[in-house]
Amino acid sequence: MNNKNPGWVKLWRDQFTHEISGRKPWCDGYAWSYLYSRANYRPAIVNFRNQYIHAERGQFVTSELKLSKIFGWSRRRTKSFLTSLEIGGMCDIKRSNRFVVITIRNYDKFQSTEDENATTDVTTGGQQEHIDKNIYKDKNIYMSNSDFNLFYQSYPKHEAKKKALNAWLKIRSENGLLNTILLAVEKQKQHKNHLKSKGEFCPEWPLPATWLNGERWKDEIPDVRTESQDKRPDSSCPRCKAQIPPQDRTVEGCIHCENKIENGEKTPKKIAIRW
Repeated sequence: MNNKNPGWVKLWRDQFTHEISGRKPWCDGYAWSYLYSRANYRPAIVNFRNQYIHAERGQFVTSELKLSKIFGWSRRRTKSFLTSLEIGGMCDIKRSNRFVVITIRNYDKFQSTEDENATTDVTTGGQQEHIDKNIYKDKNIYMSNSDFNLFYQSYPKHEAKKKALNAWLKIRSENGLLNTILLAVEKQKQHKNHLKSKGEFCPEWPLPATWLNGERWKDEIPDVRTESQDKRPDSSCPRCKAQIPPQDRTVEGCIHCENKIENGEKTPKKIAIRW
């Protein structure tokens, strides 16, 4: 078919939550549009079924079962559809027993990182398209909503989500910052759980907006393993200075020293020391 209007147009991701998308089953073309619209705009850590997966730009983590429900298809048709896309050179598919990683080929070609203002002025029917600047005024803010969802799901306190989103958009995160934030949240979780297990005071989690505004991912949190190792008792005998295992310690020294004590002196009781 001869295309009189070459070029490309942008798709709004939330169009797939519109009521018109509820009319299923979808056609192959609409399903394909869904796949490349869900691909990550930049590298990110994706939480899929409580498993963190690294996804590069142009990749999408999902499952055949989930796609089947979205498309309104059977598992067999969904698998056949993905295979046909891979054979046709439109995407690459990597499968595991839990998820599927879809890599859109030529993603950079169709999702250019150039200035948003450099768009074509011709759409279907030859009319000029009016784009709402409130939606597309900043592609970095628009595309960061998916990253915010990853943060909000991993953060323990789910309150004041709108304020948290506004705080997230102010960060203007650079590449790699999302990973730093997610790792910081997990490390702080471990530290707080460690404090609670020892019966020590553990401060409550602040609201996610407060945590973001204060850049709390930069907090210096002691490593749980290092902290516990530093508190191990000395493994040397205070009497003969020999390196001994904990179970050989006694009140005054070690069992090796006690063997040299004169006959008639009682052997001190051993001390059980936990590591």
